[in-house]
Amino acid sequence: MTGDAARRRGFLLLAPAVVFLLVFFVYPVVDMLSVAFLDQAGRITLSNFARLFEHPVYFKVLRITFQIAALTTLICLVLGYPLAYFLAHSSASLRGKLLLVVLMPFWTGFLVRTFSWMILLADTGPLTAAGQALGLSELQLSNNLVGVLIGMSHALLPLAVLNMLAVMQSIDVNLTRVATTLGARPGEAFWRIYFPLSLPGVAAAGLIVFITALGFFITPAVLGSPQQTMIAQVIIVQLQEVLNWRFASVLSLVLLASSLVVYFVYDRLIGLASIAGVGASVVEPAGASAGRIARARPPLGLGIALLGLLGRATSALARLRDAAWRTRAVPLRTGGGRRVQACVVGAILVFLVVPSFFVIPVSFTNSTFLDFPPRGFSLRWYGEFFRSPIWVSATVRSLYVAVVVAILATALGLGAAFGLNRRTFTGQKWVMGLVLAPMILPRMIIAVGLFYLLARMQLVGTDLALIIGHTVLAFPFVVVTVLAMLKNYDPQFDRAAMTLGASPPRAFFHVTLPLIRDGVVAAAIFAFMTSFDDLNLALFLSGGEQNTLPKQMWSTMILQANPLLGAASTMLLILMTGFAFAAEMLSRRNRSRSQRGAQLALGQAA
Repeated sequence: MTGDAARRRGFLLLAPAVVFLLVFFVYPVVDMLSVAFLDQAGRITLSNFARLFEHPVYFKVLRITFQIAALTTLICLVLGYPLAYFLAHSSASLRGKLLLVVLMPFWTGFLVRTFSWMILLADTGPLTAAGQALGLSELQLSNNLVGVLIGMSHALLPLAVLNMLAVMQSIDVNLTRVATTLGARPGEAFWRIYFPLSLPGVAAAGLIVFITALGFFITPAVLGSPQQTMIAQVIIVQLQEVLNWRFASVLSLVLLASSLVVYFVYDRLIGLASIAGVGASVVEPAGASAGRIARARPPLGLGIALLGLLGRATSALARLRDAAWRTRAVPLRTGGGRRVQACVVGAILVFLVVPSFFVIPVSFTNSTFLDFPPRGFSLRWYGEFFRSPIWVSATVRSLYVAVVVAILATALGLGAAFGLNRRTFTGQKWVMGLVLAPMILPRMIIAVGLFYLLARMQLVGTDLALIIGHTVLAFPFVVVTVLAMLKNYDPQFDRAAMTLGASPPRAFFHVTLPLIRDGVVAAAIFAFMTSFDDLNLALFLSGGEQNTLPKQMWSTMILQANPLLGAASTMLLILMTGFAFAAEMLSRRNRSRSQRGAQLALGQAA
């Protein structure tokens, strides 16, 4: 195949995805945001922005939004770093098992996690009761900033861990070993060598967590008070209650501008490749990413001095520990640091996993109220769930939409991933940015933009509207998953098949697809779960008469939370966990396929 033919083939693979995103992502967002600059007569004006300055409450909401997002990011980085470090230095087998645990909050469903914390942090919940038993009679964990930070940190911590882990796994551990061989204590070697090398991962984690946190509204609405109102909540009120599109567009523009500023700064310092997790070669020339990472290290003045101070402090603590053991005239125990690290990691894993399971006992209560521990044992709430046409209809609709989205997003994402992975062309970085944009920007902006477009097309309330919106959200996850999988795929198999006479389509279906099949199915499962768990778009696109399951759960949670919500959450927990384990098993199978399978596939193609 000539270079021109290969280039045309790459463009053809990318074209459907690019056109889809331009029509249903870029255009709706730009069109909706343009309303901020128009008056009722359609003339250009800046008067819509005046309300921001006339009412100080909106600047207060912005300040609260940035404060909560920043605190959540800090908590996720502090908790996520030791966990990512532990995973990076564990065996491949242990790392794979622990990653399933780390990803547990993702798979359980956002509303399930929020409902779990609603039970745990309630005034009569187990955590409050435990605090009171310890003498903390004034302890209050819900309807305040503490509850919001706990819920948001629990939801976003896996994001931070995954981004930091991707960088830590690429750090050569021999660098710190050489430092200790030359006389540096382990603490000094860590702070002076390992930590600076891990900073690109920390920066990527901070970016993703911070921007995602800016668009949160479920957790502050359920676990917070009016003092923790975030900008996404105000946007919803402006659209659904006040019907003020122009000011909602102004607030959305502020949210988008804030995200883009943070994103632009990160891209200039670190580069887009670390977010994609597929290597710099996909989106930028070789060497560019290394230069960005070098510039992202701490400034040579204050940064190095601070790292040196941390290293010396760690060494001083180690010397004090050694001296304390010598004065006790007993042998110095070895492995103490590893035991402390294991305890810290264990506590973080408990924080990630255990809360979601508190919805299960609540679903079997005989009471009509949310009590913990539950009163009695009964299956009445499961019976009410299956007898309710509203809940059953919402579940069936969510399943149908998620299946269609999985198929559509996988088809678009598979072509886009191959187009980005196999071909180099001018503007490839911008195409990658377009592909990743729905994953990076706050979902509230995407939801409002699509609602503004699809409402004029009279599609709001239809399954098609949900399919379009959820495909926009799920598509980037498919692309990233397939790109990561293609890193380990040898394109020589395709060339060998075509050398033996197979056409490019035949080589793809008989060689490439069989070898990456399990990974593609895993990507489809991720797309299914993204659609099935979405609430942001469902609030705007599902219509008032028929709900999706997350929207029905949200309505019940806001109006009158009861054990029926626990039954729905338990079934959703089981479903999503089952899909998560299936996706992980398929990914492992795909990674462990042998050369023999490739040779058999080549034989079939010939």
